[in-house]
Amino acid sequence: MSGIAMVAGSANEAMPSPADPATDLSKAMGTGDSDAMDSVVKTLAEAAVKSMPGAMAGPAKEEMTQKVAAAMKDAMPEAMAKTKPEAPAQPVKLKSGQFKDQDRFHTGSGGATIYRLADGSHILRLEDFKVTNGPDLRVILTRAQDPEQAGEVTGPGHLELSKLKGNMGNQNYPIPDDADISSFNSVVIFCKPFKVIFSVATLEDAG
Repeated sequence: MSGIAMVAGSANEAMPSPADPATDLSKAMGTGDSDAMDSVVKTLAEAAVKSMPGAMAGPAKEEMTQKVAAAMKDAMPEAMAKTKPEAPAQPVKLKSGQFKDQDRFHTGSGGATIYRLADGSHILRLEDFKVTNGPDLRVILTRAQDPEQAGEVTGPGHLELSKLKGNMGNQNYPIPDDADISSFNSVVIFCKPFKVIFSVATLEDAG
């Protein structure tokens, strides 16, 4: 194993935050940031004055911009009160499973879950994860239900996501957009140079 780096250490990645549909203006109002709100209102007022019929310039244009901005700020609280903000979209659990010991020398535990995020992308998340340390460990999605041989892991349709970030802790692995999530039945922690399975989580559809 000389010259091959061992995967050791703990990762502690949080779940990706859900998408927030709030606009810059509603964000500024919600946080009470008056400077940010004034900036947005001024931009809107300038756009409104610019679209008015008749050319205005100099002091007249500035005065009209100030009047429009003041009217907007006066109307904002009532308008915002009538607008119910949308709740941020939450990740959707698609498949999940639990890691298990492969043998007495190669052990693993924790959960593996495939999520669809608010923007339509997918991730594999490992939680409360722990696996025996080893050289050049990889995270692989495979079609095999419970692979026991290296050939089943790297067979047709498998997808290598990344090198393992750490042999313990919470971790996120993006899944390519063109991947067929429905075809994957296991997550495998696999020692690539020596073709050894360290741990497997069999995936089941979330119900």
